[in-house]
Amino acid sequence: MKIKIHAIAFNHTPGAINTSALTIRKNYSTPISVPEWTPQTDGQNARAAYSIQDTAGQTITIYAQLSCDVPGTTVRIKAIGGDELGQVAEQVVTINNNYIAFSLSGTNLASAGVNILYTGWQWSYKQGNGDWIYIDTTNFTVYTLLSRPSAPWSNSTNPNDTQLPWTDVLDVTNRWAQGATTPDEVQRLITEEVYDLGEPTPAVIAYDIINGATNYAYPNFRCTEFLQRINGQYGLGMLVNCTDCATIVSSFSNILGCQLLQSRMGFDFALRIIRAIGRHVWAVPFNGYFSYHEVAWKVPCDSNANLYDACLQIDTTLQNAPPSGYLPVNMPFGTCTTLADYKLYLTTSQQDGCPRCLPIPTTAQLRSIS
Repeated sequence: MKIKIHAIAFNHTPGAINTSALTIRKNYSTPISVPEWTPQTDGQNARAAYSIQDTAGQTITIYAQLSCDVPGTTVRIKAIGGDELGQVAEQVVTINNNYIAFSLSGTNLASAGVNILYTGWQWSYKQGNGDWIYIDTTNFTVYTLLSRPSAPWSNSTNPNDTQLPWTDVLDVTNRWAQGATTPDEVQRLITEEVYDLGEPTPAVIAYDIINGATNYAYPNFRCTEFLQRINGQYGLGMLVNCTDCATIVSSFSNILGCQLLQSRMGFDFALRIIRAIGRHVWAVPFNGYFSYHEVAWKVPCDSNANLYDACLQIDTTLQNAPPSGYLPVNMPFGTCTTLADYKLYLTTSQQDGCPRCLPIPTTAQLRSIS
């Protein structure tokens, strides 16, 4: 007797993300079809994503299409492996070339944190008291997210929605934030990785110290071109500004379930020295002033809210000494009155410095993805 596995559906019930996979895309132009696994998509081309928070304490299910050369045969089926996604629990099935719902057991996505699981199941069957007989191995890729993605990413069940989470982005974010288990940890790691794109020589991206122009985040987030850039292609070139960095950090964090906004401070305030992304020196650009500055900011984007700035390192010495660089991660914007305050280190203490640098929550937004 021969049993075949023709397909596995992970996102079998769109929207039921406590027991089913998320609805995702590969990128802006390419949707991901269900069933995700077929013999033709085995391995890294069979992709599914799960929310750790939403599946916690639940039983994840899959649908598998099986056939048998003896239709109507009743057997016991199981599959071992699957790593933190779990294995396919043993159950009795009658095979008629139909889709059959299977429950997973031993699921422990929380222990993986944010991750990419390159895993698979080894399927077998048995009849009565006979031995287990190997059927096949199905390999697939699982992305684990802290929780359901937040805006600008969509949780629509429409596979044609271009704002659904992209696996091309998850291939980056889940590597950058691998193992993270909290939003703050994800946001810190993403911020550090974006800033570090400026560290090689030549830099992958670098601050536009001539015009300060937005390159990848106007009029929306040109994510396709940014992915090209960090994967060794030209994209839209090397230059970025603060709006680009804020948009990248917030969008790449929010796809994993974080809740950052892109928001500005301003206007026309005097700067202390900074080490801008991709510029390996301490300097004060633009004749010593920022017309505005944009960061990835926690709600409500005010003086009491913490922020993430992948655009620059601040100098924390506050005195005549060699600069001591610090990348602002989870740092309160503040009021220039305590040593924890972000703007204490960004701005000068003169009247055209700190007093002019104020949060502008009305600028908070989340740019759409293209």
